[in-house]
Amino acid sequence: MSALANVARTYSSPRGTFRQTLAATTSEGRAFAYLLAGSVAHFLGRLPALAAERPNEEFGVPLAASAAGTFLGLVIFAPIALYVLAALGNLAARALGRGVAWRSARTVLFWSFAAVSPLAVASGVAAVPARSDPALELLLDAAVGACFLWFWLIGMSEAARAEAGAARP
Repeated sequence: MSALANVARTYSSPRGTFRQTLAATTSEGRAFAYLLAGSVAHFLGRLPALAAERPNEEFGVPLAASAAGTFLGLVIFAPIALYVLAALGNLAARALGRGVAWRSARTVLFWSFAAVSPLAVASGVAAVPARSDPALELLLDAAVGACFLWFWLIGMSEAARAEAGAARP
């Protein structure tokens, strides 16, 4: 199944999708590809809102500079932060007695980030007419964040379940 079909399937059957994704991800390269695809999609989702911020050009910040800064943050620095977040999440799970392999923890987090990218794109597009309502922008971003957290927790649960089942003789 294609990655885009799996992203859509994550919304209707997250547990099954995470089981399938964990089974199919046998290398760090594939997990990194999820992270990179999610980062690029999140960046593209921010472009409409950046283009709508014409007042920034009055202060000497052209669209290209805003886009470059956003690209740097989402495609260069966010992956580093997500690697750290995956490690912290795995350590927290281990402290709760539900630890998983490091690669599985990264795969789950990176897939969760990629899976919410359609919501991030929709949020970026919806933010353009909502520029005058910061509360609506905050609500849209909170919805993306809540969905990300939900997917991440479900994925960690499935990873722990898979590894507990694999450990049994």
